[in-house]
Amino acid sequence: MKQASERKLSELNDFFDRRSPEGPERTIKYHLYNVADTFSQAQHNRNEADYNLLREWQPTQVSLSLEGIAGAFKSWNTIRHEPAARDYLISMLPSRERKQSERPRSKPRPTPTDTPRS
Repeated sequence: MKQASERKLSELNDFFDRRSPEGPERTIKYHLYNVADTFSQAQHNRNEADYNLLREWQPTQVSLSLEGIAGAFKSWNTIRHEPAARDYLISMLPSRERKQSERPRSKPRPTPTDTPRS
């Protein structure tokens, strides 16, 4: 999912670098950029909080992060019915290639009703 967000951010940066004219398409892409960027930042912060035990989070940092996430939800609400938003969500799903490359389990998962082997 992180790669999909980073690809979308790169694509949107290219769009904004071309200085396209104001209009509905630019507004949609602005909101989509806000969603993708916030998702990427929130995922990074979550990994930091989970795995970097040396980092101390300050209440103001957490509050600013939550404000950004709230803004992303507002952006999403604005564009959620747009084809670009749907395409972004689909891009975050695992692709067939990824699913096929996953290794199957060597043994079936045990269940509570399995009889013990002697």
